[in-house]
Parts: sequence; structure tokens; C-alpha cells
Amino acid sequence: MEMMGRRYKDWKTRLSVKLSRASSAEEVAKLKPPQTTEEDWSAFVASRQTPEFRVLLSLVFSSYFLRMHRIKGSN
Repeated sequence: MEMMGRRYKDWKTRLSVKLSRASSAEEVAKLKPPQTTEEDWSAFVASRQTPEFRVLLSLVFSSYFLRMHRIKGSN
């Protein structure tokens, strides 16, 4: 069960990254999973466009790149 939770969280993170890179409403609409209602999708997208979430996402990116740099540097 813990593994499923991590995979769901990872999926949401990847989706959030794709949303942050989308440059148009059409691109955002194409990312909507088929099983998701319009209401849920709109709420999810809105939650990912807040200034607070954008700061959080930038921190996640920074942490990821620092870890990757350390891993590559240790080889």
C-alpha cells in the first residue's frame, strides 16, 4: 500500500511539472486524465497555479537537481 501511495504522489508530481510547462489552455486540456471530471481537473489545475505551489515546485526541482549532481559527481 505504501508503494502505491508513493507512485500516486510521483504521478501527481510529474503531472504538476507538465502543467507548469504548458503554455496554452489547449496543452493543459490535453493533460487531463480521462477518468477525471472537469470539476476535479479545474480544481487540480488551479491548485497548481498558486504562487505558493510554484515556490514549492521550484524547491522540489532544486532538491532533485542537487541530488542528481551529487550522484553524478560520485561516479
